Amino acid sequence: MSQRHFSPQLSDHVRDLAQRWLGKHPKCKDWRIGNCYARQAAKDCYILEAFNREMQPYWLYLGPWREWGRVGAEWSHLTWVCQTMSGLSPLFRLLGPILPPMDWTGLEEGFVGRAPRRQGKPFLDLVSQGKLGPETLVQLTGFLRLVQLRGKCQSRPLRSNDLVKLEKSALGLATRGKHLIPDHLPYRRWQAFYLQNARSLATGNDLKLTWSIGKWVTQCFSIGDNGGLQIKQPFFLCRELAGMDLCRLLIKAGRASQQDRQYLIDFYYNRQVPSQFFTLLAHEHMTCLLKAFDKKQADQLDREGALAALANFSRHHQGFRSPVPAWYLA
Repeated sequence: MSQRHFSPQLSDHVRDLAQRWLGKHPKCKDWRIGNCYARQAAKDCYILEAFNREMQPYWLYLGPWREWGRVGAEWSHLTWVCQTMSGLSPLFRLLGPILPPMDWTGLEEGFVGRAPRRQGKPFLDLVSQGKLGPETLVQLTGFLRLVQLRGKCQSRPLRSNDLVKLEKSALGLATRGKHLIPDHLPYRRWQAFYLQNARSLATGNDLKLTWSIGKWVTQCFSIGDNGGLQIKQPFFLCRELAGMDLCRLLIKAGRASQQDRQYLIDFYYNRQVPSQFFTLLAHEHMTCLLKAFDKKQADQLDREGALAALANFSRHHQGFRSPVPAWYLA
């Protein structure tokens, strides 16, 4: 996912708000505001980039007091996740903290959290190059599983309207893509396969909503100088389908070795992978591919690239016959 910046008009509003608040912050006067990377506009909560007087980069969390209970609880949960991971193994302690140190300050209008922006190397780049050891993959999957355990309501089944929406969305994408995808091999079974997976998810009993990093998961992790996992770009927690964070990482890490992708799945599920996960992975992957056809600005080159990606997907799923990818079975 590309970085989420505001539109110029809204960015000006948020920038003015942040500048006004920082002017009242005892440690952030004369700081320069950069881009906005995450937002919950309906709740007036934002994550911005900022630079101190020495032009050192920081992350800023801004929000009104009415949202502090929620945001503070989220950060406490992430702190617990990282402390739990450090306590699991002496090696994890040596790899260093996953979470950056956060300093929270209360102002009259609301709260400001600031943390130094860590550099590191992007996780997806390194795993795609085969440069990460199993211990880092265990660190990542352990972190993702523990994130789901926030509070007493760890997960809940999807409501009937959620399931209807899932199927309706899939049918809409399939209908719009039908006239853009050839009706011959290797594409012939794509529509039936896609809608069958959507139906299977909607009628299954294992699909649940749980706490998730959301779309930020593909860009928030980096690897420090000592090889340890760290959060490079902060995020807001959200509610999504259980396993969706792992799906998004696997889709983006398509150039990673078969072994590393298998490790990510097996470590995440402790080698007891539910069949429903592969249905979810296949459905989400195809949804991403079909959205490339659905773009209003897509040109011929874009569509050719989308067709090539769909053909590759077909090869890894027995010609749209199996949700389990061939690289996992290899």
